[in-house]
Amino acid sequence: MTVTAVILLLLSVVVHAGWNTISRRHRPATAFMLLASATGTVLLAPVALWHAPGLREVAPTFWVALGGTSLFMAMYYIALAGAYRVGEMSLVYPLARALPALLVPLVSVCLGRANGVTWWLGLGGGLIVAGALLLPMHHFADLRAAHYGSRAFVLAILTAVGTTGYTVLDYYGMNLLQQPAGPVGPIAAPLSYIAMQGLFTCLWLLLYVLVSRREREALKGVLRSSIRPAILTGLGIYLAYTLVLAAYTHVSDPSYVAAFRQLGIPVGVVLGLTFLRERRTGPKLVGAIMIFAGVVIASLS
Repeated sequence: MTVTAVILLLLSVVVHAGWNTISRRHRPATAFMLLASATGTVLLAPVALWHAPGLREVAPTFWVALGGTSLFMAMYYIALAGAYRVGEMSLVYPLARALPALLVPLVSVCLGRANGVTWWLGLGGGLIVAGALLLPMHHFADLRAAHYGSRAFVLAILTAVGTTGYTVLDYYGMNLLQQPAGPVGPIAAPLSYIAMQGLFTCLWLLLYVLVSRREREALKGVLRSSIRPAILTGLGIYLAYTLVLAAYTHVSDPSYVAAFRQLGIPVGVVLGLTFLRERRTGPKLVGAIMIFAGVVIASLS
C-alpha cells in the first residue's frame, strides 16, 4: 500500500464516521438515504457525462459489475438506515465496519484474488467475532441469545454483507475503467464511477421507497424537515467513497482497503458515546477494542 493510498484512506475514515454520526442522530428512513445518495449523484453527474463517450470502450463486464455493486450499495443503505433507527451507533458502526475486513478476504480467496486464509486472518477474525459478541451485552455475564437476534444486530450484519459485496465489485469495476486498461483517466475514473454507481443505486432505493407505504410517507417528512442533514450526509458519503475509490488505484488487493478503513471503528464508537450520548458499558468498550485489534491483525494476512 502506497503513501498516497494511506492519506486517501485516513481522510475517508474521518469523513465516513462524521456522516454516520449525522445520519444516526436523525434516525433515518431509507428515504433519507435516497435523498443523500441523490445529492452526490447530481453533483458528480457532469463528470460522468463529460466522459460518457469513452465509456463505449469499456468491457461488457464493467456494466455487470456496476449493476451488482449498486444493488449491494442499496442493500447497505436500507440495512444501515434500519439499524440506526433501532440501535446505537456505538453498536452498529463497529459491526458494520469490521465484518467486511473478515468477509472481503474470504471472498477474494474464493475468487482467486488472494493467496489463502492465513493464521493472521484466523486470529483477527476470532477477535472480531468475540468482540461482536460482547458489544450488545450490558455486563460481562449478560450472555443472552436475544442480544444477537435483535433488529439492530441483524441489520448491522446485513449492512456488512452489503459493504462486502460492493467492495469486491468496486475493485473489479475500477480496474476496468482506469488507465491504462480503461478509457478514463486515473483522476476522473473514481468520480465517473461513483456517479454512475450512485445513479443505479438511487434507482434501486427509489423502487424500494415506492413499494413501501411507510417509506413514501417518510419521504414527505424528509422533504419537509430533514433536507439539510440529508444533503450534508450525502456530501459526506460521496466524499468518503470517492477517496476510497481513488485509493483502489494504489493497492494490489481490495482486502487492504477494507482493512485500513477500519480505523474508523474507534472514531465511530467515541462519537456515539460522546456526541450522541449512547449507553456506555464495559462489554461494549472491550468489544470495540477487540474488534479494532482483530481488524489490525487480519490486515497483516
